[in-house]
Amino acid sequence: MGNLSVIAPLANVVLLPVVPYAMLFGALALVAGMVYLPLGQGLALLAYLFLAWLTEGARWVARVPGAAVQLPPFPLWLLLAYYAIVIGGWLWGVGPRQEPWLPGVYAKHEATSLAPAEH
Repeated sequence: MGNLSVIAPLANVVLLPVVPYAMLFGALALVAGMVYLPLGQGLALLAYLFLAWLTEGARWVARVPGAAVQLPPFPLWLLLAYYAIVIGGWLWGVGPRQEPWLPGVYAKHEATSLAPAEH
């Protein structure tokens, strides 16, 4: 969207460890709420604590001066050229072909045998 967050690495270090707990308690609240609603609501309060930490943490780091840098518009022709290179590279590498970085060497896909080795 034209912005580059320079504080995102710090935000990820601070906020990312909380995500699994928010997901865990959210899932537990969902399942428990289907069995017994008051139990699900109680567990949802625990999920809320972690989700509130994430939300407020994101707001806090977004308020840091210089947290984002405005980028110039990205030209459409450069985007299309990038996609052409990626798709061309993918098409070039599909199938049992010669490895481009090792001329004359073919990729071998040998099936491994589970039979005991003969001496």
